[in-house]
Amino acid sequence: MGISDKIKGIGELVVQVHDADLKIALQQRILDLQGDCFELQEKNASLLEENGNLKNEIHEFIGKKDLLSQLKFERNVYWKLDIPYCPACFGNNGKLIPLSQYSPTETTGDCPSCKYEYAHVFGDEPTQRGPGIAFL
Repeated sequence: MGISDKIKGIGELVVQVHDADLKIALQQRILDLQGDCFELQEKNASLLEENGNLKNEIHEFIGKKDLLSQLKFERNVYWKLDIPYCPACFGNNGKLIPLSQYSPTETTGDCPSCKYEYAHVFGDEPTQRGPGIAFL
């Protein structure tokens, strides 16, 4: 039996009261309790939603932490299994976007998502260039 059912049961008992002033006072208290109950239900729903959101954030954080432990940062990009990934996309939205190589002999890679170009990804010198002046 929930709180609302208990309040309804009290209301049914009030009907049996014969003193009009007492009946009015009891009905007003019941209305106050119903209002409080409604507020608590709204607060509970809000807290449940917030709790769910926080659980999702924790899950995402743990996933990103686990993923980060599998990556190595070298030549200004992230690497996993000898594949270079865009550090800007990973830093901004947590997504691993593999860099594209222009040709097998080219040392520059670019990100198909954010359009940054990373020079010497496949060479020896770690530098990065992008639209305008952007360095990580």
